[in-house]
Amino acid sequence: MTRRHLSLSLCLAALLASACERPVRVANAAMMARHLSQCETLELVAPAGEVGARAERSLLRWCGVLGIPLGRVDPYRGEARNPRVVVGTFDDPLIASLLEPTGVVLGDGESFSWVDREFKGAGLAVVATFEDPERRGLPLTVLCGSTLSALDSLSLDLRPVARPGARVFRGGRLTLSLELGAQGAPNEESIIDFGERWSEFEEQLIPMESGDDRLSLARVQALSDASARAWSARALATMTRVEAWAGSAAQRLHVSLTSELMDIQRMHGVCAFGVSEHGRGAVIAALDPALPEEGRRAVAEARLVQVVGFPVTEAGWMLEAASVEAVDSWWGRPLEGWWSYLATQGLMPSPNLIITPGALVQRSSHIRTPARAAFFRYMRETLGAEALVRVWRGEEAYAPDEADLLDFQSWLLEHTDPQMEAVRTARAARLAEVKSRARRDGVAIDSPLDTQRSFVVPALAETLDRAGEVGVEALSVQCYWLEDGPQARFAAGAGPTLNGFVEPDAELAHIFGLAHARGMQTCMVPVQLVSSSAGRSAWRRRTDVPAWRDYFVDQRRMLEHAGLTAELMGVELLSLGAELRPATKTRIMEGDDLPVEIFETKRIEWSRSISAARAVFSGGLTYGALWKQELEQVEFWDELDFVGLVYFPRLGTPLGERPSDRSIQGSMTKVLRALVAKGDDLDRPVLLMEVGFPSSSRAWWDAALGQGELDMDEQERLYSAFYGALATVRGESDALRGTYLWRWEIEPGSGGARDRGFSPQGKTAEAVLQQMYR
Repeated sequence: MTRRHLSLSLCLAALLASACERPVRVANAAMMARHLSQCETLELVAPAGEVGARAERSLLRWCGVLGIPLGRVDPYRGEARNPRVVVGTFDDPLIASLLEPTGVVLGDGESFSWVDREFKGAGLAVVATFEDPERRGLPLTVLCGSTLSALDSLSLDLRPVARPGARVFRGGRLTLSLELGAQGAPNEESIIDFGERWSEFEEQLIPMESGDDRLSLARVQALSDASARAWSARALATMTRVEAWAGSAAQRLHVSLTSELMDIQRMHGVCAFGVSEHGRGAVIAALDPALPEEGRRAVAEARLVQVVGFPVTEAGWMLEAASVEAVDSWWGRPLEGWWSYLATQGLMPSPNLIITPGALVQRSSHIRTPARAAFFRYMRETLGAEALVRVWRGEEAYAPDEADLLDFQSWLLEHTDPQMEAVRTARAARLAEVKSRARRDGVAIDSPLDTQRSFVVPALAETLDRAGEVGVEALSVQCYWLEDGPQARFAAGAGPTLNGFVEPDAELAHIFGLAHARGMQTCMVPVQLVSSSAGRSAWRRRTDVPAWRDYFVDQRRMLEHAGLTAELMGVELLSLGAELRPATKTRIMEGDDLPVEIFETKRIEWSRSISAARAVFSGGLTYGALWKQELEQVEFWDELDFVGLVYFPRLGTPLGERPSDRSIQGSMTKVLRALVAKGDDLDRPVLLMEVGFPSSSRAWWDAALGQGELDMDEQERLYSAFYGALATVRGESDALRGTYLWRWEIEPGSGGARDRGFSPQGKTAEAVLQQMYR
């Protein structure tokens, strides 16, 4: 994100903040989000029984992330000042009344009509979020179905959100989605017909024989018969491990294999390695050598539900844990090997936290879920199959005492201790290799920062191939963590994880996997935002020590998950962020009006954050300081492996004359020499984390702003000057190990002769880039 984008984001944030201070007559998503995040209690209205219990458990997870309490009330109680989630069936008068603003017309229990469509059949369900018609300005989420059983899988992932929208399901499968106005009116132009997408996808599937009555298999044409059969054998082995303790079932499991994550995203509205459709006994999974083979987790989950059903409330964590344990791996790492990695770094939670509901809600899923899988395996081995099934079904209570928890710790140590020394050796060797690697230059890719767009587009492989043809050997990926928590577009069904990144883990795995398959070195740059519509969190004004401590606590949550994701995907470099000058200012200066304790606090907190990043990630650590003041301001360079600089030059004054080519190259050479000198002083190699020039006539004045008319020649001129400066400085020193040009676009048709942006694609500047990187 450039300074230009940052300034616009900060302006938008200021406008939104000021708007929230004024009386608002009509509810909107921003206002409802504010009321949700600041509410005294989120209320749940749900029937007694398993569906209501699962809905409560799901909301508790998400309320833990948002920092709000949850209260369960009956339909005739509650406080008008609280937002609520209502769960029920079509024949419930309250449901019909609440859905009236959306235009949904409920039928005889197995049908309803909406947006000029008739929905019929068993297992119908609707989830919708909009302004509560009985509680002005507050968000309401309604989850309802033709029967309670139609809500089984949906209640597993119910979450409190404020953004208006709706989804329709049939038999657990997403059939339709659309946006709603704040008051519930459907936006018919936003309708996505997932049923039609499924029909198109299933038409291209090729049926295969799995060789086992338990599994029916179909694959897309892009997958070879041999690779699909090999995957099928591994999936059957996973099912066998499930059945070894859970028992068998007569039902077949139907699996559709695709070579593209995009297919799963198109079918389910979520980017994931695999999705289980419990109501259909079906799974769609991705098979790609560049991706972790996590789709088998969906197979294990589906088989568990077929055999023993959904676990009861007290054992709610067990479905996910048992699925991971059956696959016996985490993101392609052997499960015991990953436990050993976590244990070596002191990241494994205590046994008591593992089984306490909500206790690990703030931890990365790369810790939370594998740790629970470890405890599940311990339960399976110590309780035995019959007792474990009784616990799963709620027929027998399981309350481990202190002796049990100590026994689990001993059990875990037996599985991890033999591998710990090997983990330490491998970590040290990996860091040494990354630090000694010869220079690699590349480009930076920016997240779309949009719930409707993603890194998973058909053109991604093609655009990375094109980058490789130009000579790109390295890829930096900027992704965004939201301080206000994960942004869910809809309130139930497959959706984002509990982590705060805009980009689902599978998206990040996709882009890093494709880059590595093309021999590119990769760098991950997580950026902390206030929200998806506001600027970087570091720039939010904080005037006391507690506020800054909260900022760094959230930063460490971000770095924990980002670092573990990067570790699992083999990413070489992790940045602690970029352009965070208010946060990196750890020395009080003349004119500062803040307490001196703030600066000391920030200094201490940066060291803690760097240690936390080092614990989870074994590659190289860096940071992107904004030229020039922040480069000198940062005091923690000696705790990192690389000195990083973000450079969008100002090469003149607003009223001055356009500088000459020689003057521009001289200025750039001076900056690069200063960067190298800084690295020499610290005995650290250096990186240009971002450097770029827009296609505008006044890009020379301030590259970040890109003012003026469309001018591709000016962009080419600035790239040529940078190429000359880079060649000069590299002729003097080998300390500059890499440059990441801002930015390379992934969208089809990006760049070109009519684009005023930073991309060099399809412009005369691309030829300069090709010279630079050859």
